[in-house]
Amino acid sequence: MKALLLSSGSSINTPAIFETHFEAKLRKMRVAFIPHAADDLDGGFDRNYISNTIERWVKFLDVIDLYKDVVDWDNYDVIWVGGGLMSSLHRSIFENQFNLKLNELMESGMMFVGSSAGAMIASGSQKVCGWYPGEEEAQMIDKTGLGWIPFEIFPHYSAGQHKELIKKNADEPIILLPDNSAIGIDEG
Repeated sequence: MKALLLSSGSSINTPAIFETHFEAKLRKMRVAFIPHAADDLDGGFDRNYISNTIERWVKFLDVIDLYKDVVDWDNYDVIWVGGGLMSSLHRSIFENQFNLKLNELMESGMMFVGSSAGAMIASGSQKVCGWYPGEEEAQMIDKTGLGWIPFEIFPHYSAGQHKELIKKNADEPIILLPDNSAIGIDEG
């Protein structure tokens, strides 16, 4: 399994980070983008974000609604899960049992990119979501994620803004991801 966990998917460095990690040209990839961490899929998610970033970087991109779309996953090289609120993303992945399909796809060689909440879902625990600044989701503290990594992700980290908050709240191993940074998973 190969995955790339980004703090922010809109970084100007994202294509270079992708190509270095996966040893593949992002431009040539067929991407299934899952925006379920967005607040409102009925037009409320930031379509400009997709237009100004991912659509400029790839030739083939579909926005997938896990609740409505019937998907032939063989049509894609990459599953890209976007950012936003974790509770919405978690619900769409686990209620639809997409977590099981996603694990199967990753084992078969599909590439995974998660940005912000899409990166956070890769961990086993979702405790950071309970105290993440400005987006506290207490209902997420007892939820489990995909369990691909043995630590939690704190995206958009800034030492000046978050150092004390993390000291006060973190009780599990955490990777602090400033914007323009990523964690790569390569065969575990």
